[in-house]
Amino acid sequence: MKEATRKRWIAVSSFAAVLAISFAATVRPHWFGWVARIPLGDKIGHFFVYGLLTLAILYYAGTTPRRIGYGVLGMLVFVSADEALQAVLPTRSFDGFDYLASVLGVVAFAFGYIWAMRRRS
Repeated sequence: MKEATRKRWIAVSSFAAVLAISFAATVRPHWFGWVARIPLGDKIGHFFVYGLLTLAILYYAGTTPRRIGYGVLGMLVFVSADEALQAVLPTRSFDGFDYLASVLGVVAFAFGYIWAMRRRS
């Protein structure tokens, strides 16, 4: 498999997984009841789900500062849209701390990606 195809596949499948998790949490919230039993489990989940998705998107985007910036900006727009949508869905609710955990995940994993790319070169 070509490198570009592999990167695209990783980014698209990661994005699809996050959409599937969001959809499942909307239509079958009881599936995620176990998360509530973990202290701060929901926030930890937001941090890592959006952070790992950021890594996949940046891996696909490349290493130039412009591409990294667009990738991070795109993720921040996606996180904002996802949390805003939760405010209007009857089975979901907006939580500012979820939003903060998601944004921190995006930023932390983006900095980790930049750090790794600088060490690599």
